[in-house]
Amino acid sequence: MLVSIVTIALTLVLAPAADAAVRYAAPTGGATSGDCVAAPCTLEVAVNSAADGDEVVIAPGTYALTKKLVPRGELDVHGDRDHAWPHIVGAANLQYPMLKLNGGSLEHVWLDAASNLEALVLQEGIVDGVRLESANGDAATVYGSDATVIRNSVIHSAGATNSAALWLRDGSGADNVEIRNVTAMGTAGTANGIHCDVTNGGATIVNSIARGKGYDLDFLPACDVSYSNFRPGSSTGVTAGIGNQTAEPVFADNDYRPAAGSPTVDAGALDTRAGSVDPDGQPRMLGAAPDIGAYEYAPPATGDAGSAEPELPEELKGVPLPKQGRSVVVAAARGTIRVRIPGSDRFVALDEAGRVPVGSVIDARAGRVQLASAVDGGVQAGLFWGSKFKTGQSRHGSGMTTLSLRGGAVCPSASLAVASRKSKRKRRRGLWARDHGGLYRTRGNDSVATVRGTRWLTKDRCDGTLTRVKRGVVSVRDLRRHKSVVVKAGHSYFARSR
Repeated sequence: MLVSIVTIALTLVLAPAADAAVRYAAPTGGATSGDCVAAPCTLEVAVNSAADGDEVVIAPGTYALTKKLVPRGELDVHGDRDHAWPHIVGAANLQYPMLKLNGGSLEHVWLDAASNLEALVLQEGIVDGVRLESANGDAATVYGSDATVIRNSVIHSAGATNSAALWLRDGSGADNVEIRNVTAMGTAGTANGIHCDVTNGGATIVNSIARGKGYDLDFLPACDVSYSNFRPGSSTGVTAGIGNQTAEPVFADNDYRPAAGSPTVDAGALDTRAGSVDPDGQPRMLGAAPDIGAYEYAPPATGDAGSAEPELPEELKGVPLPKQGRSVVVAAARGTIRVRIPGSDRFVALDEAGRVPVGSVIDARAGRVQLASAVDGGVQAGLFWGSKFKTGQSRHGSGMTTLSLRGGAVCPSASLAVASRKSKRKRRRGLWARDHGGLYRTRGNDSVATVRGTRWLTKDRCDGTLTRVKRGVVSVRDLRRHKSVVVKAGHSYFARSR
């Protein structure tokens, strides 16, 4: 199951402190005690039974939360940034808030108070790359301290009256709350975008968007805002700094990603406290300056990428974008797909769409895999099936993605090239590919097929590599003859073994 991929990836890169533990939660987790490693726990057990300083990794998927999450100490709670946000939905009878965090961190999760009130109460800590929603009240309430930061996050309230997407309240000490690259939306009744009544210290808001049906910003003088987007006529009590703007932001989708031409693009300030990436994993500054709001605008691809789009296909939305030369996004479109990531010696089933490192081996013999990669500022996607293959891509250049056939028996000597037909059939491996004019190539033993069309087959045999084109045009490089041949739909080319 998918938690296996998450576990393998983390064990390869994490070196937890000796006195800290890493615990895992999964939508299908059934363990209600223990270390939550060999058998993932329920989310409630993984969080509420953790010790101070522990790390809780939440596998992707949807969780129905029936008990509040109240950590007993400072925890680092996060999803896997190579997959979609874990979607945690509060039950209608859940006593709010869904999560109360007093120190530590919360990253890459979606807390959805769909039927109740607050999603998050933050006493202290760092919240980064999250989505917080409430159907009936404040999505997030913050009682700040000197170590409280919310950044790169979408906060949304549909509460009817006396509510706010983000409510900054007086804490018990010298409050100093920092809000960086946040999109705060109050979309129903008289809900505010951001309400700030911090008086004991202050709140600083930078590079953020606030919109409310009541007020965009409902402030006390101790709260300062700069390089942000709000309407002064729909705000009160604001101590405005420099760089603010009033023009209506333009969004590309319901997740509040910026659209081309939005005034928020490249309008923010360089900010060392903002973090390095947005919720999609995009670098925080893709243009001349950081964008205002949670997301960076990803410009459409140009040049050789052809029809590539700046975002993932609809069926892969929610998964962080691939990074050229570093990762690709994969999802099982049909059947069973298995993945072996670099550094691991075993394959695990792919149950949820997610990012995997370039260099991973995909087993698509029992299903079809949708694979997306980054190209020249955009994203391309294709469908592949019939063989194991290894992913390859340079970090530089246009983003050409190479899929090299793996697995299956291959003739080790020329004598076997004249084996019986029955033997040849056993020694074949073939990868079917279908895309829409992107930058993909499939590599067999004796040829490399670079797509200029939409559907083709690369098949290794004992005596060479066959390329057959069903639709479009493919350029085949014969590795023995050192020549390239253009193969059109309905035709094939056979490169004899070197």
